[in-house]
Amino acid sequence: MDIFEGDRHDPLSATYQTIEFARLNDVLKECGINDMELRRKICETYFFSSGYFLDSGWFAEEDSRYQPGIYFSEVNDLNQPTKSIFLPDSSVGTMFHEYAFGTSAWLYEDHNEDASEIEIGDVNDTI
Repeated sequence: MDIFEGDRHDPLSATYQTIEFARLNDVLKECGINDMELRRKICETYFFSSGYFLDSGWFAEEDSRYQPGIYFSEVNDLNQPTKSIFLPDSSVGTMFHEYAFGTSAWLYEDHNEDASEIEIGDVNDTI
């Protein structure tokens, strides 16, 4: 397994957060929140707070403390792992809370609430 720390993690984090941001926006629409500005405010507030916890927070379980984190495992064209894992730069960490408003602008201002240009799939699908 190859573990890479640093440069590649930041853009992957921003893309991942955009996917989650769009997913929450869709859920809010499905639940009847039709006001786009309200959905945007909810998403910004949630992802800023959630991002801050991912960037700096910890929780306790069974007398130990844990900082949550997000890593990215690369998959090939057949949806199989390449054994390449991407971690944040340990000297800097992550910046999820700082991405929240940029993600919001990307989704609401630049892409009219449409994140479909980000290709997603299911690693359990066979090709």
